[in-house]
Amino acid sequence: MRNQIKKLRSVAGVVNAFRALPGDVRVMRWAGAQAGQIARYCAAHPVRKLHVGCGHNLLDGWLNADVSPEYSMVLYLDATAPFPIATATFDYIYSEHVIQHFPFRLGQVMLRECCRILKPGGVLRLSTPNLLCLASLLTERHGAAQTEYTRLVSDKYIRENTAHLPAFVVNNFFWDFTHQFVYDPESMLHAMKLAGFATIAPVQIGASADDNLVGLEHHGRIVGDTINEFETMIFEARKA
Repeated sequence: MRNQIKKLRSVAGVVNAFRALPGDVRVMRWAGAQAGQIARYCAAHPVRKLHVGCGHNLLDGWLNADVSPEYSMVLYLDATAPFPIATATFDYIYSEHVIQHFPFRLGQVMLRECCRILKPGGVLRLSTPNLLCLASLLTERHGAAQTEYTRLVSDKYIRENTAHLPAFVVNNFFWDFTHQFVYDPESMLHAMKLAGFATIAPVQIGASADDNLVGLEHHGRIVGDTINEFETMIFEARKA
């Protein structure tokens, strides 16, 4: 019986390896193109801007990057591993609703790499859900903003939540969207300081004192402006 189980496990391992081959080949092809894509972008852009986790939101003038590129011009980039980019290369980095999909430890990898590849004085603009807003669905469940958010999210994503109960929304937020570590403002400030950023400040959606960082947010077009404005916080962090 033990030998049969070992054989079955061995066969399963081979089958899984074959199933993974197409994905591995794609990653090898994407990784092989990285150096050329980065060099061409840097040569053509005196002000260099990296968009981490772009998805379908391709920004003009930016080097758009994603872990699963769907367009040939998008750079393959695993934000949880060392970036294949030289230190002090970029002036700006932007990332929207990405870091919450990683455990805190891997979020630190992303933030440290962003700090490393920024030039001195370079800025990271990072958008992510605010845990305080999510928690308020339970602590202030009858507040106007909380009630409206619960209704909108339930109608859009949780059809079985006909009673519009906030517990459904909180569970859906973590488990259905694969969120691993959701930050509140205090923990985000802590994480950015640990990563080496010097000056960190909260900013409003679409707004910035720097014209290069104005009007970048795309999440509201996906979930709706009301949902986005309730759940999202944005920080700009400057490298010393």
